[in-house]
Amino acid sequence: MNTVERLNRILFTKYPNLKISIDAPKNRGGNWWVDLKLGLQMVTYVWKPRHGFGLWKDSNPTAFETKPDEVYADMNHAADRIMERLTGGRREVPRRERTHATWLIGSLKSQEEREAERRRAPQRRSR
Repeated sequence: MNTVERLNRILFTKYPNLKISIDAPKNRGGNWWVDLKLGLQMVTYVWKPRHGFGLWKDSNPTAFETKPDEVYADMNHAADRIMERLTGGRREVPRRERTHATWLIGSLKSQEEREAERRRAPQRRSR
C-alpha cells in the first residue's frame, strides 16, 4: 500500500461517506491526483512520491497551470489539514510548513517562469 492509499484509508475510516476519485500515474514514480468530496466540501491534492502533498483552495484546479496553495512533506500533516478542509474548519498554515517544501512549487512552475527567474537572478562573476 502506497502513501496515497494509506492517507485515503485514514480519511475514509474517519469519514465513511467520503467520495474519493483517484487519478493514478501511468508510470512508476509519477504524480497521484486525488479529489475528495464530503457533503459540499471538496479538496484536491497531488502526491509526489519523493516529495509530498500539494493542496489547492479551489476544488477543481487546472493543476498544470497553477501552484498548490499549501504544501506538506508529511502525510500526517496533510491528513490533518485535509480533515480540517473537509469539515469546513480553517487554520493558518504555519510558516514552517508553507516554506518547507518549495520543491513542489518549483517543480510546478512552467518552463517560461523558471527561465524568467534565472534571467532576473543576479549573475555570479567568476574570478
